[in-house]
Amino acid sequence: MPNNHSPLVSVIIPTYNRPDLLVRSINSVLCQTHPNLELVVVDDRSENDTNKNLVNDYAVRDPRVKYVRNDYHTKGIPGARNQGVDVAIGQYIAFLDDDDEWFPIHIKESVAELEKHRDIDWIFSRTEEIKNDKVAYTTDFSKSFKRYKITQRDDLFVLEHDHLFENFIQYPRSIFLGCSLIRRTVFEKLKFDETIKYMDDLLFKMEAVYHSLNLAYINSVHLRYYMHDRNSSNINPEKPAYERIKANEDMARFYERLFSKLQLKDDALRVVKRALADVYFWTLGYTYLQIDNPSKARAFLLKGFLLNPLKMKYWKTFLLRYIFRIPL
Repeated sequence: MPNNHSPLVSVIIPTYNRPDLLVRSINSVLCQTHPNLELVVVDDRSENDTNKNLVNDYAVRDPRVKYVRNDYHTKGIPGARNQGVDVAIGQYIAFLDDDDEWFPIHIKESVAELEKHRDIDWIFSRTEEIKNDKVAYTTDFSKSFKRYKITQRDDLFVLEHDHLFENFIQYPRSIFLGCSLIRRTVFEKLKFDETIKYMDDLLFKMEAVYHSLNLAYINSVHLRYYMHDRNSSNINPEKPAYERIKANEDMARFYERLFSKLQLKDDALRVVKRALADVYFWTLGYTYLQIDNPSKARAFLLKGFLLNPLKMKYWKTFLLRYIFRIPL
């Protein structure tokens, strides 16, 4: 039963057509050692009632579970997250993808640190990546944040604002939404951008850093992220090339939007241009080469050149591929 003496945490799981995976995520939330939580499962209009029936079965047994259906139009994951925030009533907000799971201590340890450090807006922890039922990679913050200025407070590591935005642009996946706990007050300032499908969490994190929210991490593993061919993001390199292209075109649009959405200073603007150039040249240009679409490949390689014409690796690759005809 909920413990009214501890802060209420609202957990939001967006889902679409994946009831077999959703079970694992729901169970990991309900097994949390923090006693006071609500679970809001937002169904983005799945093709049948399987998700609805599954979640409602849980709700009958556990009153902390709520099912919400988007009855207007398919908003995708960012819209589902925003709708979950609108419904949630907790003091703290957490997000979990419908194919991942938390360690039982995630919420309890995160709440304890946020209660102790009232100036921190957002706290996150480490992640295990699981592939073929084995741990393929574990986040190493000593590498992820080696360029950042960090202040340690007991078990908490606070990211200082000095060049934080510029560093985060270069290492954008160092903060993972699925192992985060965020104060509700943050959502009075920020919402997920519903115009992009894959990179909404990354843009949300960028805006949080840009607006000088206070972020910190716990150096322990709280999340298992499962790598498989049904991942919704472009992180998994085994996804078909056309799906990675869609995701990476969204990444390009995300960086392009930073130019108009945020008033970036010179250093940040240069870093964004370099990051976008890499997306054009390496991510999109190379992927189009893989699927034997040379005209598209050349177009994105050229875009990368124009944004960062002094990068010697671009010239080396271009000369090898197009002048000397050496396969890459």
